[in-house]
Amino acid sequence: MLKQRLSTVAIILIVLFLTLQFLGVREESAKAQVRDMCVVIDAGHGGIDGGSVGRITGVYEADINLAVANALAEKLTALGIRAVQTRSTKEGLYGEPTAGFKRRDMVARKRIIEAEAPDLVVSIHQNEYAGSTRCGAQVFFCKESSFSGHAALCIQNELNASVNKRRLDALFGDYYIVKCTGFPSVIVECGFLSNAEEEALLQTEEYQHRLAETIARGIIRYFSETLAA
Repeated sequence: MLKQRLSTVAIILIVLFLTLQFLGVREESAKAQVRDMCVVIDAGHGGIDGGSVGRITGVYEADINLAVANALAEKLTALGIRAVQTRSTKEGLYGEPTAGFKRRDMVARKRIIEAEAPDLVVSIHQNEYAGSTRCGAQVFFCKESSFSGHAALCIQNELNASVNKRRLDALFGDYYIVKCTGFPSVIVECGFLSNAEEEALLQTEEYQHRLAETIARGIIRYFSETLAA
């Protein structure tokens, strides 16, 4: 009877060992595959479309979006991920600044996304609110896409752990950029330009890089969990 029990325990340990080895191989394989991924980074607004404006300093959202997007592109590229930016300068994507420029700008972004067929689209924006106390970075996604929801949750969790003073939830958002294609897409509202403290923080290179690093961690977590599933 004792020999039988020892034999059973040995079998269980062998199975457990092989299972852990298998899971370890899968995890390493997933990490390797992450390096083959493509992310389209969309710096919202640009050109004559400055977006929201800081209440204290008058800073344009478009400029902060670009700074964070550039930093995010650098960090993802360093990890071996192909980072494609819809814009990498202060200019918009609409061509001539004539009537209908906003629609042309958005359509141009859609074309870039479709041409790249990315594994994820991350659109960088800044938020605003009528009051001045609301703060924090928040992620929005299209409710019809479970992959977008998963990506939003991964990024939001990292933002909550790193930069937010209170926990915020990723929310559904009825925005063009997250629903204009079938690729997983999220919008990251990095902070509120209507909040004096965040307006000041968002203009510092240190905080912009901190945001970029945090978003990058969320992206890596999303890819790793998706590939390992």
